[in-house]
Amino acid sequence: MRHTKEPWYEASMGNHQGLIIAEDSGENIAVAYDKRNAALIAAAPELLDFAIQVKYSLGGGCDPGKDAAPYTNEELIDMASRLIEAAEGVQNDEG
Repeated sequence: MRHTKEPWYEASMGNHQGLIIAEDSGENIAVAYDKRNAALIAAAPELLDFAIQVKYSLGGGCDPGKDAAPYTNEELIDMASRLIEAAEGVQNDEG
């Protein structure tokens, strides 16, 4: 893996920019010079993990390093919906 393993989140800089920060370490990952792009950048690690899970679940032979069974199509659709909302910056109060 070539990026930090911890989740990323976006923080507003108050000047139409967004800062992407590693959740656990507080490391600055990136600056989005247009804050509309910050949510997409912050979602990148989860989007990559999702792509790996889709490949594994569809029989692509890419073991995600877990002893879990591949996800069902319904689970993949639910994950995709959540990640699309996160990447688009949609706030969801459903946990």
